[in-house]
Amino acid sequence: MAACHSICRRTFVVALYLRAAALAALCALLHSCLIWEAVFPKSEDDLNAELLGLALLASACRPYTPGLPPNTPIPPQPAENCTTPERAELGRHLFYDRRLSGDESMSCASCHQQGLGFTTRAARPNGIAHDAFPTGETHPRNSQSLANVAYFSRLTWANPAFVTLEAQAAAPLFGASGPSTIVELGLSNEGYLDKLRNDPRYLELFRRAYGSADISESRIRRSLAAFERTMLSFNSSYDRFLRGETGAINASAIRGANLFHGETAECFHCHGGFTFSDSVNHPGLPSPELFYHNNGLYLAADYAARPMRERGLIDATGQAGDEGRFRAPSLRNVGMTFPYMHDGSVACNPALAGDADACARDALQLVLNHYMNGGKRDGMGQPHPAVDQTLIRPFGLTAQEQADLIEFLMSLNDSSFLNNPAFSNPQPADSHFGI
Repeated sequence: MAACHSICRRTFVVALYLRAAALAALCALLHSCLIWEAVFPKSEDDLNAELLGLALLASACRPYTPGLPPNTPIPPQPAENCTTPERAELGRHLFYDRRLSGDESMSCASCHQQGLGFTTRAARPNGIAHDAFPTGETHPRNSQSLANVAYFSRLTWANPAFVTLEAQAAAPLFGASGPSTIVELGLSNEGYLDKLRNDPRYLELFRRAYGSADISESRIRRSLAAFERTMLSFNSSYDRFLRGETGAINASAIRGANLFHGETAECFHCHGGFTFSDSVNHPGLPSPELFYHNNGLYLAADYAARPMRERGLIDATGQAGDEGRFRAPSLRNVGMTFPYMHDGSVACNPALAGDADACARDALQLVLNHYMNGGKRDGMGQPHPAVDQTLIRPFGLTAQEQADLIEFLMSLNDSSFLNNPAFSNPQPADSHFGI
């Protein structure tokens, strides 16, 4: 009887553990689903977009990579949405078309301007105006560059749910006001489809891209993704130097490159490789690489005072250790993508705002100061406890070394990318198109 009691008790305890584990798994799944559904409108096309993500690497598409230099990995693309010249051209039109916003005041290009490395100079840009926010809601984060976005293993600053460009496009197009989302372009019905259907240019562009003139929400997102996958930036001064053009960068930039890739500054740990980011994906990798970092920009008390959607990866995972963690952005064209950090809070002296080169160097100096201080701004107390102190710890550079490092970063600007007509507004004389 005693043996039976013991066995029954152990069985009961095991059952409790199993129930607790199942409940925890269910809670985690629900949390993930809530975050996902808060961002995306629920539709059959969204399910299709998720399937696209699962099929990401199993692509049978013929590569379409104009401008890709030799010995550079071919960017992945989903087999269900092969990038073609026709789809990219259609996507370019849609990218600049203000009719893809609720009040026709903004386009994708409004927050992703080509001459600025497909970013914007606003620290945190506003979406379109609507009843609850007459001047538009302010985005919780700075616009990320789209240069080489085809290689990003995850999109946005801190939401691992965004895997494919097709799925991510739904967020700015249809996002609504909520704890973790804002109204960006504010599409809320199918009126925008009728506007495009009444434009004969789109009937022809869709026919060329998909074999029929049917215009649908899914095809719009696929076309935007196809265009974005062609945004390849591999012709900076530093790229040309690596390809043997010895005079492409000066001696200061060469010294800066050595510092960047050395163990004193250790910049390359988070901004390494051909994308200058440690979150990358291409068919040559056994699996996508993905990392989020807390760089100490804010204290724990700062995040405690911030609303959900401004605290980093924790907003998606619910894990306390993810507070303040964001994906390291690519540094390509970094001399044009200021202000810096996930919230654009590191900006140059306003007196330099009219001089892009001086402004970039001034802001980069502030970033460098932050990291030389071990991940804390001047005057700040102890860094956030989640700061990765194996990578972010105090180090010293001479004034010349600091200037060299900044000179190297400025050599990552790619003027041929920033001015490439293939990425520019396709209809500049038409008022529907613009930033």
